[in-house]
Amino acid sequence: MITIRSSGTGDRGDINDNRWLDADIHAKRSFWKIEAMADTYRETVAESIALGKLEVSEDSNRLEAIRWVRRVSKRISRVNHHHQKAVLASASETIKG
Repeated sequence: MITIRSSGTGDRGDINDNRWLDADIHAKRSFWKIEAMADTYRETVAESIALGKLEVSEDSNRLEAIRWVRRVSKRISRVNHHHQKAVLASASETIKG
């Protein structure tokens, strides 16, 4: 079972409770937080290389990891968005039918 947790509020249970709009909002917020952190992280890694604190191979691994985290968070956000739209469309068809 999947549960989305939002920072500081504890277990929201959006997916478990079929609150797909809330799940979509939380996924988007998480994506944008990760985007902001990724930019800062990339700058920190570049600075560490410039100061000789990191090897280039280490840098590549770290940058590749953050790229994957960004990609995955974006995909999760998009999946939630499309699922929420599908749920609304299905409910609309049920009401009409």
